[in-house]
Amino acid sequence: MANPYYDRLNEYVPGELADGQAVEADFGAVQTGFERVNTDMQARVTKATKVNGKPLSGDVDLTPGDVGAMRSLNGQKPNADGDLVLNLLHGSDTADQYVSSSFTYDVDGRLTSMITLYPAGLKSSSFTYDPSGRLLSSVSIYLGRKTTTTYLYNNNGQLESAESVETEHE
Repeated sequence: MANPYYDRLNEYVPGELADGQAVEADFGAVQTGFERVNTDMQARVTKATKVNGKPLSGDVDLTPGDVGAMRSLNGQKPNADGDLVLNLLHGSDTADQYVSSSFTYDVDGRLTSMITLYPAGLKSSSFTYDPSGRLLSSVSIYLGRKTTTTYLYNNNGQLESAESVETEHE
């Protein structure tokens, strides 16, 4: 679901950032935290944002229950394996949203797995593809439920049907 708050960084004008307003910043391989964010915004966000009562700085490693004064912090950087890692901080008004996600891609750049930490628990998803790159199946496990979706294509390679089966998972 699209969140208009995530687009605010590109529209930022100094002095316009409101309390609770979302801020999005890219974490580079060398850069951390707010180094790439407008200096004025950096000072205001760092000052206004706390995680469990501590000022936010550098990389963020969150667990369920960690909330801050601002609506969200979004950062991407490669981990030691070169996979992109996405960390998000949400205010208490968005407690149903995800806290952090990690993504794994195959050599062709296709998403093969995604692990998302929600306040209610961990959700893992995996994806398989045929040699042409079409999605064949996806498996998601969350809160004791496993959902397996299989995708079928016609002779022209167009998606013909998708079937999902949900079962209990230990």
